[in-house]
Amino acid sequence: RQWGEGRIFVATPGHRVEILDDPNVRTIIERGLLWASR
Repeated sequence: RQWGEGRIFVATPGHRVEILDDPNVRTIIERGLLWASR
């Protein structure tokens, strides 16, 4: 989402850190962070 001059990325993949072992979840988070950092 755009917020004024900035961007906000939100992802709620789960409640355990093990979910980050899933390559699909990891890709979504990585791409979202890259998008928000532009």
